[in-house]
Amino acid sequence: MRLRADSDAESFADAVRELLERAADAEALRAAWDSADGRVPGLWKRLAEMGVTGLTVGESFGGSGMDLTSALPVLVAAGRAALPEPMVETLAAAQLLERAGGDVAAEWLPRVVEGGAVLALGPGTTGVVSAAEHADLLLLADESGVVFAVERDAVRVSPLPSVDTGVRLATVAWSASDARARLDGVDGFAVFDWAVTAVAAQLVGLAEAMLDMAVAYAKTREQFGAAIGTFQAVKHQLADAYVATSFARPVVNRAAW
Repeated sequence: MRLRADSDAESFADAVRELLERAADAEALRAAWDSADGRVPGLWKRLAEMGVTGLTVGESFGGSGMDLTSALPVLVAAGRAALPEPMVETLAAAQLLERAGGDVAAEWLPRVVEGGAVLALGPGTTGVVSAAEHADLLLLADESGVVFAVERDAVRVSPLPSVDTGVRLATVAWSASDARARLDGVDGFAVFDWAVTAVAAQLVGLAEAMLDMAVAYAKTREQFGAAIGTFQAVKHQLADAYVATSFARPVVNRAAW
């Protein structure tokens, strides 16, 4: 049983984190949240050049072929940066596409690895889909769970409001008759647990970042002539948050395994 990523995966995640600290700082994030597409210009291509978009794509398609355990540190780093890019959506859909195989996988997965394509996946004929606005290819399941690969031009995307403006939601109207291909051998929930675990890893990173920010603030914010971090009540809240995030990471590691 291997619940932690190896040293190579951790080192790779450190490099990704350094990139995100430079390219997706607070100023870049605010600009992305206020922009039309909600993304940081050029960042997806830079992530692709590092190998992030092909992180869990098989080596036969040009990817690194990492399992989810090895990919977790990168996903945590993405969460720490509040990355407004369709990383989980693309990687999860790529998992589904690779399991299905065939001509569509052979055509699209190398494009994903190169950063030239974004994928999304979702349920039903009018279900809510994350990153549908960005996707070049959507993997959509009908009411019976049969999955179809549908290109962007063959669907109608209707944006929906989201509490998190870094996550773009939409309904997608489509028809099986307009699909590029039917993906036999997989069902619409085949990668649901994989995607949930990947999102949980991002949330661990986000929680750790918010805790770091809260601790830094508590050291500098003064009340009654003293830093609020010296107050017992504040210490207890920060300690509770630290314990919660510290226990969350191994739980996510086990889920990935």
